[in-house]
Amino acid sequence: HVLRVRLRQHTLTEVKLVPTTPGASRIATRTDTEWLIERQIAFIAEVGMPDSPERVREFLPKRVARGDFRIWNDGGRVAFAGFNDAAPDFARVAPVYTLPDCRGRGYATALVAELSRELLARGKRKLFLTTDLANPIANAIYARIGYRAESDDCGFDFVAPAP
Repeated sequence: HVLRVRLRQHTLTEVKLVPTTPGASRIATRTDTEWLIERQIAFIAEVGMPDSPERVREFLPKRVARGDFRIWNDGGRVAFAGFNDAAPDFARVAPVYTLPDCRGRGYATALVAELSRELLARGKRKLFLTTDLANPIANAIYARIGYRAESDDCGFDFVAPAP
């Protein structure tokens, strides 16, 4: 076997104050669906997620219709974040993606903080998200917002033995 990925599970019950960022978030609409599909496919390719473009094309429009995505606009769409209701009291934040040429400007931090506040205000008692430990930027962003590490998981691939 070989180690494929080390993931960290985070939880949040209270959002910290984060710096103000230019732009604003909004709920994604049907007209954003193709943009979100293209960016989600780019995200899964960038991070090596075991997901397929076909599955994204099948399920993402349903999530947009439910209102499960927020988009950060700053002169155009620059980032997105989604969530899933895990139970009446819980939600999972995922995916989160910033366009590569727009990174480092605080968009993901502002967007996830705002989405997290919204979900808590709706009555969610605890939020969850998962990060790749190989991505120190994402881990730092979520810590600034108030997400705390709960547990780590490892993903392994089984490979043929060396001859």
